[in-house]
Amino acid sequence: MVERILFPVVPLWLLFIAVVVSFACSSRDGSIRAYIFADSIRVSRTIAHPFSSMQSEGVPGAGCTGPRESALHGASQYNSSGCTEVIPHGRKVLLYGAMGRHNFGDMLMPWIVETMLQRRYGFCPDDFLHADVAGADLRAYGGHLVIGVGSLFSNMYNGSLDVIFCGGETLQDISLNIAMGMFGRGFKACNADDFMHRGHSLAYLLPKDKFAKPGLFIANTVGGPGTSRINQSWFDHCTLRQNLHRAGYEDCLAAPDSVIMINILFGESISLRTNGLPMGRYFAWQFNSRVHFDDGFVDAILAAARTNNFSIVMFRAGAAPGHDGLKPYEAMKSRLEKTDSSIAVTVFDGLNIWDISALISRATLLISTSLHCRIIAFSFYVPRVTVVLGPNGTQVGGNKHFAFMRDWDGDWDYSNDAADARIGLSIQEALRPSSKVVFDNNTRRGVGIYENVFKTWADSLHKHWKSHGRSGRQ
Repeated sequence: MVERILFPVVPLWLLFIAVVVSFACSSRDGSIRAYIFADSIRVSRTIAHPFSSMQSEGVPGAGCTGPRESALHGASQYNSSGCTEVIPHGRKVLLYGAMGRHNFGDMLMPWIVETMLQRRYGFCPDDFLHADVAGADLRAYGGHLVIGVGSLFSNMYNGSLDVIFCGGETLQDISLNIAMGMFGRGFKACNADDFMHRGHSLAYLLPKDKFAKPGLFIANTVGGPGTSRINQSWFDHCTLRQNLHRAGYEDCLAAPDSVIMINILFGESISLRTNGLPMGRYFAWQFNSRVHFDDGFVDAILAAARTNNFSIVMFRAGAAPGHDGLKPYEAMKSRLEKTDSSIAVTVFDGLNIWDISALISRATLLISTSLHCRIIAFSFYVPRVTVVLGPNGTQVGGNKHFAFMRDWDGDWDYSNDAADARIGLSIQEALRPSSKVVFDNNTRRGVGIYENVFKTWADSLHKHWKSHGRSGRQ
């Protein structure tokens, strides 16, 4: 209707330019194009959505008119201070979390949140900004073009922002220095001197007074021990991914980690991925590079593979410093083959977060030290064993693993704390036909709880946007 009203008064030369620009901003592969100002020179970069050919499945951009541009339209490239100049253009939703370094669970969280808001509430891709403590471009791995959150502090950005803390260990006592250590060399935090709030030590939880025009602040199934007292006034809505019965969190609702929605949102598209992914029946095995497995554990893994006629596929869930490394995987492959050459063992070295998700979704069994590996398996109804205890009972997983299994994926004798020879018992339990009922019930229950909790704050955000105006759309 708007186009019909405007069309008679638009000069033909301007209409011609608009058509040319529209054509230039779109592409046959469905990619998204962002325009970035760098030293007064306009540079075009392509931001390919991982499922650009699957628009019917609620992919970001479906239902939005015009070119699917990035919210960083008119932004400069990262400068030497780690800052990005973002030009205000209507109200934005800032998705903030540890999405700027390679850890596939943290990289998936913003996709889950923004896709649900787009599919169910009519938000569009350029309504969102994505930020971490430092900026990084993780589009090659299926992630986002991420800016340093300091670029949006009040001394640099005066636009209206609603902020969603996407999840992860947000309530963990992580200082800016510790958070930056997960990026490796060459990264800088914008506005580092103004980053921490009066001695506040939670790098992934920022107060409203950091921003010029803050709107709603929403904690989306955030995790962490909760030992730090938080100011309830920082949140308009608070949801936790665990039942945290502590003072200061009385007003927070509990629901599973939002990544459990990946199957519902992206399951069909994930099932079509073929990028060097394994075939047949296999154990998917992920472990942190700092974990050591003794001979009893390795023997039990091989015995389970022989008994069930499975191959073993090892993969990484994260390549950021302190996460998973290829060398330990190759060493484990040699160790397994030396012990029993009859078992096929491969190392999947891909780092695209959607390929990793596809690998887990097709596995006959998942064995992992990563919580988000378990959560992906949870979403796709895959039998799962989480390794939280290593040799001699030493803990290799954190309290977040125990919390998830206790609150959302429990009712097991062994599959919660596989250690040494008990890994064999855990695998047997996970693969029992009767266990499928438990797994399925846990998943259905968890998804239902998350959807209800999501609706409480998403309804509020949608109403807030309707009352304050969208970014150029009605």
